[in-house]
Amino acid sequence: MNREALVAKLGMLEDALPGVKMLVPAFAHVWLQDVQITAFSDFVAVQLPLKSGIHGGVPGRMLRSLLAHSSSPEVKMTPDANGQQTTTLRIETQGSRLKMPLMPREVFENLFDMPKPNPKLVLPVDFASFMPAIKGCLRSVRTGFDRPTAPTRVA
Repeated sequence: MNREALVAKLGMLEDALPGVKMLVPAFAHVWLQDVQITAFSDFVAVQLPLKSGIHGGVPGRMLRSLLAHSSSPEVKMTPDANGQQTTTLRIETQGSRLKMPLMPREVFENLFDMPKPNPKLVLPVDFASFMPAIKGCLRSVRTGFDRPTAPTRVA
């Protein structure tokens, strides 16, 4: 699979991944589900298409960091079975081979269900007035829902 495309998708999932002080390990993982990849926290969930053929969770920020620092155009990810249960994910690039822990998919399946989209529920929106209003709101909002900003002193 294309490494740059995978890093881009992991970047889109970043706001759903918590910071370093997460008490629920499943929230710090990206979940590979054969044809999609999901990340979720107690604030937000993001799901994107990704054909991987893998079922399980890997530490999301760590995976993105490792792949972002590689110069290889392609990456190969294969589950590494230890007896009956798959416990690690083998990642191979041009010059590197490493293993990451793979959390079983049963953890994810029992923890979070992504709601099914309903095409009948479409909100009537006048985008000509909606988008400028959103841009105005974004001046006071930042990305990274789990990382609070430091207070600033107003003179």
